[in-house]
Amino acid sequence: MAFSFDQLKILIVDDDEFTRVLIKEVLQIIGFTAPNIRLAGDGLAAFKHLEEEKIHIVMSDLRMKPMDGLTFVRKLRDPDNSPDPFVPVIFCTAYTDQAKVERARDMGVNEVIAKPISIGNVESRIRAVLEQPRPFVNESYYFGPDRRRRHEEPIDGKDRRQQKRVHIKTVRDDT
Repeated sequence: MAFSFDQLKILIVDDDEFTRVLIKEVLQIIGFTAPNIRLAGDGLAAFKHLEEEKIHIVMSDLRMKPMDGLTFVRKLRDPDNSPDPFVPVIFCTAYTDQAKVERARDMGVNEVIAKPISIGNVESRIRAVLEQPRPFVNESYYFGPDRRRRHEEPIDGKDRRQQKRVHIKTVRDDT
């Protein structure tokens, strides 16, 4: 399924003005129109945009003040209090060590792009969230896109989790 980016509204959330402008220019190169690109300096401002209008994609930084990207996503994925808990979220961050990427995933981020960004990476991640959306999981400890990348066919016989122990970390953010 091909998407026409010019009809989609996207929200860029980053506390650095230069980065917001850079990402906006990259989005215009791949087909987003300037009137459909919204800018916010932190998670609090982003929530105001989401409450006022339908946004199709959010691109957010990880480290911001006063509300950082992880707190923003945790609140965004709250199905009872969020203006749109299903909106795809792509993190654009310089902090891409495995622990931070896993934490972002466990908070409900759909994709992560390492800074410095490239036009190709931005376009491929946007296409991924639009053309191959992952189903949402609603459990007592997690609400967000399915964290598994591969969906294998069921195996014959015993469930493989019974054959081999799998340790799943439960993330609880007390901030």
